[in-house]
Amino acid sequence: PIIGERVTFDASGCIEPGTNVISYTWDFGDGTPTDIGIKVNHIYQQPGDYWVTLAIITDQGSKSVTLPIYVSGGNTGEAAKEKIQRLDKGGTHISDPVDSATGAHVIERTLMTTKGAQPIAFVLNYNSLLLNEGQMGKGWGHNFETYLETLVDGNINIHWTANRVNKFIRSGSKFSSADLATRFDILIRNNDGSYTLARRDQEVYKFDSTGKLTQIENGHGQFLTLSYNASGQLEKITEPVTVCVGLFFSSLDRRK
Repeated sequence: PIIGERVTFDASGCIEPGTNVISYTWDFGDGTPTDIGIKVNHIYQQPGDYWVTLAIITDQGSKSVTLPIYVSGGNTGEAAKEKIQRLDKGGTHISDPVDSATGAHVIERTLMTTKGAQPIAFVLNYNSLLLNEGQMGKGWGHNFETYLETLVDGNINIHWTANRVNKFIRSGSKFSSADLATRFDILIRNNDGSYTLARRDQEVYKFDSTGKLTQIENGHGQFLTLSYNASGQLEKITEPVTVCVGLFFSSLDRRK
């Protein structure tokens, strides 16, 4: 939603049929008074990331559910660029491939997929508002382009592509992010200087001490290993049982 837009919240599907509900209480996360009811409306006056909490009391006890919501300032075009950089790729498409929230031209294409214990899919993505020069060209990125950058203040940036980045704030050997896309992710600095990023979807990313992504592990413990050439370019993606994908570079530094 955008600021000034009426948003409807509905708790109809949160309780099993036949349960005696005493109350539904909504906290919209923006400092305004709570509201009561199974279905309520709310208008956000400021853009930003908010956490909406629904507290339900029944004759059997109580429970609560908290979910994120992003309220746009109504900005499109270049004004939306900074926010998009910190979000997951994609958007809300009204006529593929146009993102209705920003007006951006959005493309995602799987170029190839190999079979194996852990399939390897090479995916390209593009957003017309994010036009930094990446490995695949201006505005383009791929799903193995991720690297870690250590900032001068000791905090960390995780660059998913040349156009998408999330910042992690240091607290001892652990790092956390306030960005909505990575709010539940935990980054840890290991004793050897390497880093491990545990994501909400149970994927685990491992980086060496120089920030290169070396391994991606799924929730079943299956992993892909990434290796690099002498110039630091991604050269090989290996699945542990049967599959290996090699990458080659042209003189223009584009993948063939």
